[in-house]
Amino acid sequence: MRLLSIVYLTLVLCSTNSSAEGTSSETVLQETLDAFMNCDVDGFLKYRNDQSIVFGSGWKVQGKEEIKGLIQYIYNEVCEGSENIVSINQVITHGELSLLIWSKAPTNTIGLDTLQIRDGVIINQNIHEFKKSDFE
Repeated sequence: MRLLSIVYLTLVLCSTNSSAEGTSSETVLQETLDAFMNCDVDGFLKYRNDQSIVFGSGWKVQGKEEIKGLIQYIYNEVCEGSENIVSINQVITHGELSLLIWSKAPTNTIGLDTLQIRDGVIINQNIHEFKKSDFE
């Protein structure tokens, strides 16, 4: 619960809704989520650049090439053809930050991602994955 409170506070402190290029954070997020759910590597990378970072506990990748390697690894775990086993349960967007709550039913896993979108680019994303049994 403390983690969700910290994330909520972070979301409340940010207030930018659209990029300089006119692409809203919501559009960037929706197109990226659509690409993820369709196991589309190029679509997932569309709004990232060489400064974009994706990180989790004890690891970090930066730039399109490293992120491409990460998403290919993730797709090997969650995609069967163009079918994705991940369910997006909730999306909360406030300004340049978006919070995703997701699950993978076959592995009894839940996750929490936070994305920071600025000027039409996903500049930061963190990924946290937990077994549901961690909370029992």
